Amino acid sequence: MARAFRAGVEKERRIRAPVTQRAWKNLNDLKGLSERSANAEESMGELVKIPALIRIEGEHWVFERCDADVLKEITHKLVVHSTSEKQVIGGTIGIRSALDVAKRMANEKGEVVLIQPILSE
Repeated sequence: MARAFRAGVEKERRIRAPVTQRAWKNLNDLKGLSERSANAEESMGELVKIPALIRIEGEHWVFERCDADVLKEITHKLVVHSTSEKQVIGGTIGIRSALDVAKRMANEKGEVVLIQPILSE
C-alpha cells in the first residue's frame, strides 16, 4: 500500500477534472443587496433619535423598537452618570420597572442610575 502511494497513479488511470475559475464581479454580486437595503431604508421612513425600550425577561434584556404610542406611555427616563457625561439609557412605563432596572444596574455594573419623571403635556 505504501509503495502505491509513493509511486502515484499512472497517467492513463488518472481522473481528469478541469478546475473552473469563477469570475467574481463584486459590484454585480452586491447589487441585489444594496437595492434591498435601499428599499428597506425608504420603507422605514425618517430617522428619529429614540432611546431603546428595554424589557427584562428572566435573565435576558430585550431591546425593542418604539412607536409613538409606546412613547406616550413612558413615565420615567433612566440616566447613567459617568465621570465625563450623562447618558440616557432609556425609559420605562411605571416607577417599579424603573427601580428594578436601576437596582440591577447598580448591582451588576456598579453604576449610578438617575430616575427622572417625564412630565406629560
